[in-house]
Amino acid sequence: MSYDRATPVLKLRLGENCDSPTCSCPPCTASVRPGVWWGIPIQPLDQYKRLNAHVSRLPHIREELKELQARVKELEQELRKRNE
Repeated sequence: MSYDRATPVLKLRLGENCDSPTCSCPPCTASVRPGVWWGIPIQPLDQYKRLNAHVSRLPHIREELKELQARVKELEQELRKRNE
């Protein structure tokens, strides 16, 4: 275990016990998949990156959705006029 004093971050290797007296983390001996984990809630780094990529596109997707809803409304009105 290592503790970075400049940044209060506890770094544990898999299977290593946390011996910090002020630590409130769950037991560090829990079995987890190896690899890099990130984010809140904690998740595999590749999954976190994919999620962030999608989240960053939400404003664009929202605008596109508004445009599509307006277009559908226009087309529905055109269909009603033709069927009258």
